[in-house]
Amino acid sequence: CLKFHNIKHPETYSLQDLSKTGKFVESVNWARYFGNKVGYPLIAKPNQGSHSMGIKLIENYYDLVRYISEYSEFTEDLIIQKYIPGPEYKVVLLDCEIIVAYKKTSNNPIKPYKIGKTEEVRYVSPEMEEHLIQAASSLGLNYCSIDIKTPSLANFNEEDTYILELNCHPGINFMLNEKGISFVRGLYKKLLMDVISKYQDNLKK
Repeated sequence: CLKFHNIKHPETYSLQDLSKTGKFVESVNWARYFGNKVGYPLIAKPNQGSHSMGIKLIENYYDLVRYISEYSEFTEDLIIQKYIPGPEYKVVLLDCEIIVAYKKTSNNPIKPYKIGKTEEVRYVSPEMEEHLIQAASSLGLNYCSIDIKTPSLANFNEEDTYILELNCHPGINFMLNEKGISFVRGLYKKLLMDVISKYQDNLKK
């Protein structure tokens, strides 16, 4: 969807159905081709889960083979992406509006929420906000979080802005820490009321 809407994102390859007979060798060969094409390092991650669980920085082909071998025992689908260096942010949107944004301040190349601190971003430029809304809309998401690599949310430069992933069910831990219980309670009340309203509208039809 991002590619179709010309939204910049890391080059990505998906390994699927790893549990099928003979699929492992085929997947390793295609992954090697992808790694040679886009260059190392890569990011590898299961196509499921949250809080950066299972995500690993892949420095070379041997790391890649070890990773696929290890995780193919636990999941059928893996994602491999070109690693994009630089600052990383998470932005949560609801109804085409940013409700919270923060910078991940860990020095670790992979920045799970539980490692290091976060810093709330108070200002997002209108151009950046429009870009993020377009990304969410490309997947038809009304409520989502977006992980993004960019030098700053205060300025938008398409050349150095990458959408890493969109999550249609964002966790609440970071919002609890950044915004507090009252904020999260109000957010989920609004989400619940939206669901009820749409349900009632469907009943009327």
